[in-house]
Amino acid sequence: MRHRTIRLPCSLPLLMWAAPVVLVVLSGCAPNRVEPASESVSGGTVINPPRSARGNPPFYDVLGQRYYVSESSEGYRQEGIASWYGQEFHGLPTSSGETYDMHAMTAAHTTYPYPRGLR
Repeated sequence: MRHRTIRLPCSLPLLMWAAPVVLVVLSGCAPNRVEPASESVSGGTVINPPRSARGNPPFYDVLGQRYYVSESSEGYRQEGIASWYGQEFHGLPTSSGETYDMHAMTAAHTTYPYPRGLR
């Protein structure tokens, strides 16, 4: 009975050094698992300046739906999905008379009076 000797293309010490290096390099390709940001926002001061002369009618209609502008947002809480005007609206006036800046952290609400601080 004949035994065959298998020859590796490289030496055993080189293989034992290269295998962990390859594993470390490949682990860098794995996706990072990032914990999602907390859904609750704490702290911060909301400043509510006086109502704007523009953008605060008693009510308005959009696509057959009537919206009544609130006198105050005190104690009101709501969560929802935001929409975005897009690049085409950048630099144009909004219903409150403000110039829309797509890079600014601003928001509007269907029934909150303008301007209003949100958190």
